[in-house]
Amino acid sequence: MNKRPRIGFYIPNLIGEYFENQWFIINQAAIEADVNLIIFSPLMFITNSEYQKMYSHIFDYGGKENVDGLIISTASFHCYFENREINKLLTNNTDIPIVSIGELIPGISSILIDNYTGMKELVRHFIKDHGYKRVAFIRGKEGNKEGYERFAAYKDVLIETGIPYDEQLIIQGDFGIISGKKAVDELLDVRQTSIDAVIAANDDMILGVYTEMQKRGINVPREVALGGFDNIKAIRELPCPITTVQQAIDEQIKMALDLVLDLIKSKKKETHILLPSHIVIRESCGCPGHDNNEGMEENIYQALRKMVENQGKYANTQQGYSVGLLSSFFTCIINANDFDVIKLQCDKLFAEIGINSCLLAFYNKGLPLFIEKDAIPPLFSEIFLLYQDHSGIKEYENNYSFKTKELSSDILFKHDCRHTLLFSELIFQNEFYGFVLLEMSNINPLVINLFKIQFANSLHNIYTRHEIEKAYKKLEEAKISAESANKLKSRFLANMSHEIRTPMNAVLGFINILIEQETDDVKLDYMRIINDSGKTLLHLINDILDISKIEAGLVDLVETEIYIPHLFGNLNDLFEIEAKEKGISMEIHLDVSVPRYVIGDEIRIRQILTNIIGNAIKFTNRGSVTITATFVKNEFIVIIKDTGIGIPKDKLSEIFSPFKQQDATIQREYGGTGLGLTIARSFTERMGGSLKAKSRTGEGSTFTLILPLKIPPEEKVQADKKKVADPVSSDYSIHEDHELITSTSDFPVLVADDNEVSRKLLGIYLRELNVKVYFAENGVLVPDLLHEKKIKLLLMDIKMPVMDGITAITLIRKNKEFDAIYTIALTAYAVKGEDKKYLEIGFDDYISKPIDKNHFQHKIKQLLHHAVSGKNISPGSKRKNKENNCSSPDLTEVRIKKLNTISLALEEAASIFNEKEAYAILRNMEEFKDIPAIAELYYFLKKSISEYNSEALGSISRRIRKMIDDRRTGGCT
Repeated sequence: MNKRPRIGFYIPNLIGEYFENQWFIINQAAIEADVNLIIFSPLMFITNSEYQKMYSHIFDYGGKENVDGLIISTASFHCYFENREINKLLTNNTDIPIVSIGELIPGISSILIDNYTGMKELVRHFIKDHGYKRVAFIRGKEGNKEGYERFAAYKDVLIETGIPYDEQLIIQGDFGIISGKKAVDELLDVRQTSIDAVIAANDDMILGVYTEMQKRGINVPREVALGGFDNIKAIRELPCPITTVQQAIDEQIKMALDLVLDLIKSKKKETHILLPSHIVIRESCGCPGHDNNEGMEENIYQALRKMVENQGKYANTQQGYSVGLLSSFFTCIINANDFDVIKLQCDKLFAEIGINSCLLAFYNKGLPLFIEKDAIPPLFSEIFLLYQDHSGIKEYENNYSFKTKELSSDILFKHDCRHTLLFSELIFQNEFYGFVLLEMSNINPLVINLFKIQFANSLHNIYTRHEIEKAYKKLEEAKISAESANKLKSRFLANMSHEIRTPMNAVLGFINILIEQETDDVKLDYMRIINDSGKTLLHLINDILDISKIEAGLVDLVETEIYIPHLFGNLNDLFEIEAKEKGISMEIHLDVSVPRYVIGDEIRIRQILTNIIGNAIKFTNRGSVTITATFVKNEFIVIIKDTGIGIPKDKLSEIFSPFKQQDATIQREYGGTGLGLTIARSFTERMGGSLKAKSRTGEGSTFTLILPLKIPPEEKVQADKKKVADPVSSDYSIHEDHELITSTSDFPVLVADDNEVSRKLLGIYLRELNVKVYFAENGVLVPDLLHEKKIKLLLMDIKMPVMDGITAITLIRKNKEFDAIYTIALTAYAVKGEDKKYLEIGFDDYISKPIDKNHFQHKIKQLLHHAVSGKNISPGSKRKNKENNCSSPDLTEVRIKKLNTISLALEEAASIFNEKEAYAILRNMEEFKDIPAIAELYYFLKKSISEYNSEALGSISRRIRKMIDDRRTGGCT
């Protein structure tokens, strides 16, 4: 029996509609032709790594040792890789048939698309049929031949119609969506040129143009017409579908496979086939939709795609189930200490995930190879894991080795069975570990990419752990002190946390995208499991970092004046909702003996109380959690009592030890790391205090925290007592009586914002305050509404179409009728100096987006309180006085000291980033959000924490210190 032909297919990526179409179609064609297929895909979908693009070994594997013929998506590769990589693949394989897709290569057979005719038809339609004269063109990536052909068609139509070529209308793109958005900025803002229409060399770029036009309020096609090339699904489903050019992708792929098989059998010389392309007219050019122009190729493609994607209910169920199983799989392998743990998990879950067969091979016994220019893969590789046809992991003695380039040997690629395999290297940054050969089955491309990314990261983590273990042994042999060893461990964990966050952020980010797009309840459930597991892992990292810092002696205490009602108010806000959701009550009692101010490390005290109260709520399923605070002989005593599950007497002594919980059942049911109480006691003892617990199983637990704290001078405390409201409330609470609030319906408010979502959100916030709300979509509508509705408060966005907020406020301030209206600017991004600019042009105040509900309603409540009680809200007072008021009255010495404490805490957080500590610092900055310069830093810090930007924390600290220095030397804050 003749052996089955082996075909290699080179495609740069698996993610994206164009690439998904290619590999789905080639897989189906290989099944129908009964040939074996290896898909070589070098790029991971979230990478920008130049190492992969420049030094990938993948071009060394497409030789006669593995395949009988090659198909290369050449035009696509030239969007990512240098010519030398493609040339190396071609010159090294002159003895096997090769077919190029999309690009003519001398001496190589090719299946091409007539890019020229289709694009010419499109441009001619815009100019001749619609009469557009100024048609901008966004070119493809430099060096891409398909892009050149499409651009040539554009220029030839200009010559044909007598329209002069205008360099100002030409933009260099790269086939990506972002380049389409940038093209609009360049044409409208930089060059300020007039345009009738925009045509792009592919649909992704025109999609970017469309998005930016919508953002700017430019109507398509009434104001600007659009045209693209490719006919991807995304542009077909827009509110205004895009006129484009259809390629015969499915025909191209199938013909490429047929041609390479013919060349294998007959040894024919090169053959070139040119497939047509044709215009698909839709609304974006100004025409009504013409569905009949989709063409037979489109119908065939849709039928094929549907057949491949829906191979029965079992396939869909299996795929959804596979995504859910990734959660436990990734969690296990990312924490694996050695290769045996990974093997065990693979053996257990491969079949359920949907992997039929898998070969994982090491280049260097699991050690990284650091890639250099012109590097080649090692002559021999070692099998780490071989899983064949659902038969379990095959064991090899003495680490079985094989010739690296012989992928298609009988190790996995059995010629008596048909396979479609995916080959990809395992890469971590600039480190190459080996490669993976997967039998693809019905696995989603996202799953495949997540698998190889996570596996490469896990290998890197194991290698790093082994390196650290070696370092520990050397430290022990050299008898280095325990303190030095702990500091090394702390640095290692900090580095590891970054490396773990990198893949976990990818998992969480893309799962969130899938969650937003998915409608199937079962799949959504599985995706949320992945999301929750990822968040749990990140919390574990933060707790481990705290422990390592404590053990290494890297925790310094920063004492400042603590406002006790604010501290407990924030704790109440933090846990009240969680307690209500569980159906339990939570009460906080401050004894009269507790002073309003004490001196201590607020961040650490907050962290201690957060851990204890959080545990109390977590382990209480019915009843209550009560927090009582007293102050006796300079000792601050807090008792946290719950009616939860309790702790057995024999386990009570272990709960403050790292990673300890009552038993495995508790851990499985309630989760957690077992580090919270360890951290709490360590910080307590560092402050010279004590933390003790008593409990009875089934009756609840009581934790007693005792901290020696000083009280500020009595006169300071008494002065500040006059300013205090409720002892347990957040800064944003305002105590008006009910009648006062219900009488605000005669206080009409106008919200001017072009964004519908922003208008709806502000409307909800304002209606909660029982005020009458009106809306305007742009600045032109504002003056009439101010007069007609007798508006008393105007909230106006700065950036709006037709007329922006700056122009509108300038006109409003020229009309004395509107002098009594209080105006607040809404700005998407406030930088230093913005507050002064808004006040200078006529606003009374400003609020930064994203809008914090508490901060926003607090500001509006203050205005309502003054207005309803008959007081003047003084429009114009801030804008008249702000310029000459260099030292804000809000920046008292007490607050300066608190800012100084926050600055020091930020510096520490920047050295070893801890999300929990950073959020604690953020909460301490909330009381400054009414001071614009510091409010700017507050929102910058909030954004920096969400992006894990440790460098930004240091920058914020330095800016706070400058504010303090300026304040004390008479400069402006």
